[in-house]
Amino acid sequence: MGLWEDFKMQFRTGTVATRLIIINVLLFAVSFVIPAIFFLAGKQISLLQYISLSSDPQDLLVKPWTLITYMFFHAGLWHLLVNMLMLYFSSRLFTTFFTQKQLLGLYLLGGLFAGLIYLMSYLVLPALSLEVAVLVGASASVMAVLF
Repeated sequence: MGLWEDFKMQFRTGTVATRLIIINVLLFAVSFVIPAIFFLAGKQISLLQYISLSSDPQDLLVKPWTLITYMFFHAGLWHLLVNMLMLYFSSRLFTTFFTQKQLLGLYLLGGLFAGLIYLMSYLVLPALSLEVAVLVGASASVMAVLF
């Protein structure tokens, strides 16, 4: 069996945490493949502007999917590795007391709530509103599961 078949089998039979880890790893790989394809075609593309959550609320009106996509993409390999290791170990502890369905709900709602807090903090705190920043990574979702 090849690597791709192992991924498919783990995705079908694995836990919710395993599925989330596989999705995050695959999307991390895709975030390098798509710009490389565009580069080979002679075009420049910044995938980060389409998937990251911007601190500018007007960007959210144009790209509402970023409230979800930001929590599945990562800025670098160490960012991905640390988040997925923490997700793996904290999800094992979490599922001793709660269900797999609750784990998925907490992961998604933790990331969604953190994204909304991020947007509101840039609206309320004047020192932050001096420049536009972007948010990417599953850290908020993983911390929601951990805590």
